[in-house]
Amino acid sequence: KHNILAGVWFEKANHRQTKPGMTTNTQGDISDIYGTQPGVFYSDGTPYQGRNYRTISTAYSYFINDTYFVNNRFDLVGAVRYSAINRDFNNFANSASAPQKVDFSNNVSYAKVLPSLGARYKLDSNNQLFGNVTQNMKAPANFTQADLGTTVNNIKAETSTVYETGHRYNGDKVHTSATIFFVDFQNRLANGYNPDTQTYTSYNLGSSRAYGLEASIGTKPLNGFSYFGSATLMKSIIKDDFKTSLSTCTSPCTTTVSAPTNGNEVPDTPKVMLANAVQYSKGPYLLGLTGKFTGVRYTTLLNDESLDPFFTMDLNAAYRFQPSTFLKNPTIRLNATNILNASYQVANIGSGSSIALATNSAKGSAYSNYNGYS
Repeated sequence: KHNILAGVWFEKANHRQTKPGMTTNTQGDISDIYGTQPGVFYSDGTPYQGRNYRTISTAYSYFINDTYFVNNRFDLVGAVRYSAINRDFNNFANSASAPQKVDFSNNVSYAKVLPSLGARYKLDSNNQLFGNVTQNMKAPANFTQADLGTTVNNIKAETSTVYETGHRYNGDKVHTSATIFFVDFQNRLANGYNPDTQTYTSYNLGSSRAYGLEASIGTKPLNGFSYFGSATLMKSIIKDDFKTSLSTCTSPCTTTVSAPTNGNEVPDTPKVMLANAVQYSKGPYLLGLTGKFTGVRYTTLLNDESLDPFFTMDLNAAYRFQPSTFLKNPTIRLNATNILNASYQVANIGSGSSIALATNSAKGSAYSNYNGYS
């Protein structure tokens, strides 16, 4: 028996990005923390903008899945997906460094056919073995095009092949999962500081391999209490030397060199990540406590600088009111993050990690980390 599913996904987005300035007082503090001021202006009346972009992204995907039920225990799932994205980027002259000081536009496209194959075998009503092989693609961020100007785009899309196998258990009170994985990356993307243009941009690190183990356990509510815990053990290794350009004082002004990164670990990839969550829910009340541990991470391609491990704990509470004519399940929520007031550093602020070649080199002296606190 076959179960065939096909579909089309389409998205078109108009992304406008600006970066107005803000004045400070005599102590160096921001004069208006709520951002109600109109901004900072030059003497001719034009506003300061640290960036001024417009990106029109057109993305689409076609897919077809075929689930073949071999028997009541064994299933095979085959799929093919074609994904593509086009970015029409327009830079309006702003106060950033070259090439963003003048108007320009560029257009890039990325596309790939992505097959996948999966298998599931039911040992019994509670236990299942599974295995999957999946291909993925990741396009560079749009801000990479701001650094290109009118030059030819040489940043390639990241591609990966994921191999995973494992076991799942779904019981009356407990459910568990354990997965062994191996990921083969090509043209792996990373974000870092480019001293030549004084901007943050994307780089292709070349090929890399990631492998490890993921495990989780959860319980169904018992007298209102439930628990979920997960652990990830991973190692991610760069398989190529990183090619970069260094400024010289002779003609030509730059030369390409290879940094000895082959065999080093990929920056901002913790070897250990742990998470635990306890929740109490009864009647209209809900209370939860979550703890997360993040292990050591390198911040440079040469692995000569790292960030210490850290542990944070968050608290969440909620009260659910009775539904009314105009409101369905109205709820009041309270969230408190980092209730232990842990001090830590991260290399990622949500838009990508900022890495460098080394802590003290011509191409990597301006890496940055971010402090976390409550």
